[in-house]
Amino acid sequence: MKKISFPFPDQSYFLKKKSISGFTLVEILIAFVILTTAVIGLSSSFVASHKYVKRSRHRLAAVNLARTILEDLKAHVRQDTWTDDTSNLLACPGASYPCTKNYNLPVMYPFNLPLGWSATYFIEQPPALDINGMQMRQVTVNIHWDEPT
Repeated sequence: MKKISFPFPDQSYFLKKKSISGFTLVEILIAFVILTTAVIGLSSSFVASHKYVKRSRHRLAAVNLARTILEDLKAHVRQDTWTDDTSNLLACPGASYPCTKNYNLPVMYPFNLPLGWSATYFIEQPPALDINGMQMRQVTVNIHWDEPT
């Protein structure tokens, strides 16, 4: 019978090499610090992107609100009430231009706006006349809201 020999003929080699496999406590701590830093970096980017999306939703709601207000004011472009400041929302009191007016938002607004939203519109009458000789008024809508924290 033939004798088979292993690369390590005796067990004294294993007794001399005490740290053959495994990690030391320092290696584990360093790996934990690196992993924690990476996780914190990724989670902070998710939080920042969530705030950005929330801010973008508010801006989109503000644009839609301004369009709705302008559509509502479009109904007041009438020749019979053009100078009547009590019934026409586009006429300034005493015909003194420019003027700023508050727009009352309905309680049940379709965009479900949170508290802290307000709308004003600024009316000015440019000195130039239209090509047909008609007087025009320029309306600027300002929407104010509290930014998310």
